[in-house]
Amino acid sequence: MQGRLEKALPLLREALAIDRRIGHVRGTIISLHAIADCLHLLGRYPAALAALEEARPLAEKAGQNRDLSNILQLSTLIHEKLGDFPRALADHRRYHELWSSLFDEERTRQTVEMQTRYEVEKKQRENELLRREKEIAALAAAKQRNQRNFLFFVALLVLLLASVLYYNFRAKARANRWLEEANRRIGAQQGKLEKAYRQMEDLARRDQLTGLPNRRAAMEEIEREEKRFQRSQKPFTLVMADLDSFKAVNDRLGHDAGDFVLQAAAALFSGSLRAQDMVARWGGDEFLFLLPETDAQGARVLCQAIGEKVGGHDFEFNGRHLKVAVSLGAGTFRPNGTIEECLREADQAMYRSRDGAVSLPADAPGS
Repeated sequence: MQGRLEKALPLLREALAIDRRIGHVRGTIISLHAIADCLHLLGRYPAALAALEEARPLAEKAGQNRDLSNILQLSTLIHEKLGDFPRALADHRRYHELWSSLFDEERTRQTVEMQTRYEVEKKQRENELLRREKEIAALAAAKQRNQRNFLFFVALLVLLLASVLYYNFRAKARANRWLEEANRRIGAQQGKLEKAYRQMEDLARRDQLTGLPNRRAAMEEIEREEKRFQRSQKPFTLVMADLDSFKAVNDRLGHDAGDFVLQAAAALFSGSLRAQDMVARWGGDEFLFLLPETDAQGARVLCQAIGEKVGGHDFEFNGRHLKVAVSLGAGTFRPNGTIEECLREADQAMYRSRDGAVSLPADAPGS
């Protein structure tokens, strides 16, 4: 943290030796990752990759998916700096697959916990209802016993029967009110549970940072558009967008600035589309546009408009003014083609179009 990397490196290696000696697998993984990070900051990229390649199989074998995701994220960054973009892209995709899996596991755990709490509360309410029913049955039995004694205690029964009837009436009224309240609470709990399920489903389909649909929601909509294409043969186009040199924003100004740029770009993208179009966060600083009933020419017009709109926008963050360029590439779905081919075409076109850059402010505030 103090930037004294040459002094930190031998200490990290000593920690690694201790982890290996005591057989601490996760500690070994963490130490290797820390060494790789230190070497990366020193610009010793091959040595950093060697440490990561040693840590990756340990994390995979131990099932440490969060550690593995950190390894893949750093590996992506190093391969990108080395210019090995295919390897960087492969590690980047694996990283996002792991995070999607971790999110699904957490959502499943929360769903099971909510269902368990609901079942326990439901069982408690049922037991309480049974207890009340037994009380009412006991009161009914008492009434019958009083009626059987009617011939022997006529005079007394008049007074006693009135008391019993009045007591039963009050008891039944209380029981009915309790049952109505219990039913109301059950209905309210069921409504809350259904609302929670809907919220969880929305979380699973929406990117939490930008509020846009996520990759899963985008693929579902693309598959529906493919089916519409099979029926109507109306063309649709996919557009891949990437914020050029986005990593420089995070490195120079921090992740808060990067998050701000992503949110602002998402708002610009959304405001540039028609009602039937869709934009989703594909991953990292990549976005995907789905343009129904749009051919290649229409997509080119939209890409040009979006590029000019983003390029001309002033991204102001904490008094610093950023200029952000965006690379876009389009792929039009063809008969007898596949979604994967269309995505690949858009991705390749996006990489060919990269000629923009992020204009970073000077270090002085307000510059």
